[in-house]
Parts: sequence; structure tokens; C-alpha cells
Amino acid sequence: MSQMVDTQEGKPETEIKIDNYSLLVGFEANLAETAFVERKVGILKNKVEKVQILQGEGSDYGHAFFYITKNNVVEAFFSFGPTEELGDIEYKKGEEEIDGNEKIYANGYVNKRPSTTSYLIYEVVQIFKINITEKKFHKIKQKVAKVEAAVLKGKPYNVILNDTCAEEAEDILDDVIDDLPNGKGYIEIDGKIPPFRVVNPYMWCSQFYKKYGDNAYIYPEYPEDGKGVDLFDADGEHDFSVSSWKLENGQLDPLFENGYYEN
Repeated sequence: MSQMVDTQEGKPETEIKIDNYSLLVGFEANLAETAFVERKVGILKNKVEKVQILQGEGSDYGHAFFYITKNNVVEAFFSFGPTEELGDIEYKKGEEEIDGNEKIYANGYVNKRPSTTSYLIYEVVQIFKINITEKKFHKIKQKVAKVEAAVLKGKPYNVILNDTCAEEAEDILDDVIDDLPNGKGYIEIDGKIPPFRVVNPYMWCSQFYKKYGDNAYIYPEYPEDGKGVDLFDADGEHDFSVSSWKLENGQLDPLFENGYYEN
């Protein structure tokens, strides 16, 4: 962004380039009508709150990620998730026997798995754009680099310890962004709700809408519904999936490139 500044009388104006810095936080949270519903929660079950359904009918894990830009160019992309390699030893710790010989591995997903900070985005996403200072930009960039280094040394994706996409992203941003929503809410796994709150994509996305709703975007544009106002796929007529993507440093922010916002 440029700004014209008056100089001495009789001399031409001076153009000063002003750098702009942004944080963009995105969510795959397209099944709120079945995966983010009201339940009785707490030890006494005497409160009603929105709960993310992680396993069972209508469930969805969702996903949270973010990236930072300088002058609309990506400088760091953070999308924490499991690698395509399941890590068979850890994964199969969750196996169960059926009739003495058949195996199922669904429970293996709760064990730790090899991780990546460039987990691909597979669905239409809801993205929130927040203007930040240069100081905060560099602090986020440094913290991303620190987690990337830990991943290279074997830091796992671990659902049990809540080392997951939303928790890792929130942990990086929490002490950088003032009054950042904490994303904490109850979850349900196979009909059971633990008596404590954890960071999860659906709760975090809901909180972002309350605080940053004026700067929310649906990406990419949904072919039949404009900017994706109706994302629920209850009748199977729509598909949230998109060609998988991630962002690389030096790439133009796709929202800016496609005219979602201007400088």
C-alpha cells in the first residue's frame, strides 16, 4: 500500500510504501447441523452447550489452519495434521479382534501418528482475515518455525493429548493476538462427552464468527450457491470437497488474487 506525503512547498509529493501484514485463520467446518449440536454437559449434566461430535453418527473432525501474509504474499502457512503415512505400529495399537481373527483399526486414529505442518485442505473453508502489526507478524513466523523444527524431530499428531490442528494453531496465536478466542468446548466421542473442554475446530470457528464475522470469507466460491451460504450436505446434492491444496511461501494470497478483498 502506498501513501502520498506532502513535502516542502513547490516540490512534488513523496510516495511512501507502507507494508501491510495479515493473519488469515481458516476452518473446514461444513457439517455444523450434525457435528456441532447442543448437548447436556458437565459432570452433573446440568448445562446445555454446543458440542463437537468427533465420532459417531453425524460426526466430523473438522480442521483449522492459518497463514500470514506481507503485502498479500504468503510468508508462512501452518496446517497441522497427520501425514499420509499412518505410522502402522502406533496406529494398530488401537486394533480390536472380531471373532478371534478379523481386525478393525478405527480406534487407531486416537493414537499418535507422524505429523506435518502442511496438511492439505480438502474442503470449502471459512477464512477470517485479521490485520496485524509487523511485530506480531514476525512473532507468529518465529513460532511456526519452532513447531516445524519440532515436527522434523518427530513431534506427533496425537488426538489423546489434543496435539491436533486447532490446538496447535491456537497455541501459536494465543499470546500474539489480543483477546483471541480460545476455541475450547466439549466434544463427544461415540456418545460419550468427557467432563472438560478442549480446543476444537467447530467451537473455534463459531467463536471467530462472533468476533471477526465482518471479515469472514468462504473459499473457494461455491459454484451453485455463490459464496457458499448453504454448505450443508444433508441430502447429498452438494459436495464440500475441493481439489486439495496448501500454500507455499512467496505465493500470492488466493483470496486477494481472486478478488475477495482489496488492500
